Amino acid sequence: MHPALQIDEIFRQILSYAAYSKKDLVSLAQVCRSWKDASLDFAWENLPSLFPILNLVLNSHNQSSEASATYDTQTFLDYTRRVRQLTHRHTSGSDLDQAHNLLRLPNHNTPLLPRLISLSLSFRNWIPLYQSLAFSPNIQCLEFDLGFNSQAQTQANEAHRFLANVLVHAHDLQELRIRGKVSACFHELISLMQNVRKLSLRTGTSLTARAVLELARLPSLVELDMHVGHLTADDVIMEDKESTFPSLSSLRLRAKSTSISAILTALPQNKLIRLWLEAQDDTHTSVDWNDILGLVSTKVSTILEFVKLEHHVEIIQDDAIIDIPTNDPSSQPSPIATVSASSVPGGNLITSPPLSLQSFNKLRALKVLELEMTIPPTFEEADLRDLCSGCPNLEILNLGGSSCFELKAATKITEPMLQCFLPLKKLTSLVLPGVYAAGQTNTFSEGAQCNLRSLTLTQVTYGDGTSLARHLKTLFPSLETIDGSPKYDDIWNAARVELTRL
Repeated sequence: MHPALQIDEIFRQILSYAAYSKKDLVSLAQVCRSWKDASLDFAWENLPSLFPILNLVLNSHNQSSEASATYDTQTFLDYTRRVRQLTHRHTSGSDLDQAHNLLRLPNHNTPLLPRLISLSLSFRNWIPLYQSLAFSPNIQCLEFDLGFNSQAQTQANEAHRFLANVLVHAHDLQELRIRGKVSACFHELISLMQNVRKLSLRTGTSLTARAVLELARLPSLVELDMHVGHLTADDVIMEDKESTFPSLSSLRLRAKSTSISAILTALPQNKLIRLWLEAQDDTHTSVDWNDILGLVSTKVSTILEFVKLEHHVEIIQDDAIIDIPTNDPSSQPSPIATVSASSVPGGNLITSPPLSLQSFNKLRALKVLELEMTIPPTFEEADLRDLCSGCPNLEILNLGGSSCFELKAATKITEPMLQCFLPLKKLTSLVLPGVYAAGQTNTFSEGAQCNLRSLTLTQVTYGDGTSLARHLKTLFPSLETIDGSPKYDDIWNAARVELTRL
């Protein structure tokens, strides 16, 4: 063996680059004494469950001839000190209960895993051993799932005690993610979260208005993901707006549109960089996105880089994708009316949501814009020109989301519309919900440097993917892939093959 391989730092560096399985690492630990500690550290660093730890107790006990024998404490501690990350989502069982009964920690505050940094647990089936994990002083990331079933309230009370212990002992806790029902006293713990930087609360209707108001005062909170669709605008009005969300730079909010506006009003000036809003209003026309975006532009127009807007509603009518068949790739585009409302079976109308693309043109720093809506907004050439001139740094533009694949209302996308994107030098991905009526020639803009690589449309009037690819390649020389409604997979597949060849 080369002497360099016996140097611990060098051997650990090799292990950090190699994708060894846990079985391989155990084998390496048995090669020589100088490899043992490093190999076992890597093997035990990240555990998928508590069972490897508890098996240390059970196996040691089962190998003993004395019924009252305990486990080998030194061996147990030698392995548990190596654990840095733990995920446990299994249900309780006899093995877990037996191991817990055999385990004898010096006192109830002794951490089971003293060097634990990241912990992910499921509280759907409460395990008494969990409380021993709460005293690990080095936890930086904590995630637990309480569930929403009938037992969730009992689990919420246990989780409340668990979280209180974590917040008291883990002073460097920076990331907290909770899913499921929290206790009614959850707001009492928020004052202990002074150092928490990332917080995700997907807690259904259990999160109280008082808790939301307490969260707004956390001094270190940088990222917040919060579901508060059950709260009204009056519930979340914050009077002392000067001290709310002082460090917040990323917000993901699921709420009614009026509550969204109330919370956005409390944001500090020029702090937010990422904004993800999901409206929970009953109808797609009841959300005034223009009003919300106007509020956003007064707060963070100069630094906001990421915006995603979501709104999902149920459409009762079985509305089909607009189909414009053509078999001749050289034929003139079929006539399509640009719609603000499209007819659906039964004579009803599906109107577009109140969202104008011009509402984004004050967000000069915007790099990513995504709209994920059941009914996408309609737009015309002038709207696209305003958007592109107002947001010159766009890298990803998605105006349709999944509606491109299950379209309920369609816009006619013309050649001049696509040419609006040519000045966007940084644009690499473009998604447009509509029917592309390709023209015969391109009036290619001189000096345009668009580097578009991915284009998604709903449908095209081309019946030949090869011709479509050649046509689009003249407009976007860097184009690598094209996609759209699964109904036209033959066209997309042929176009992708041709783009690869070109």
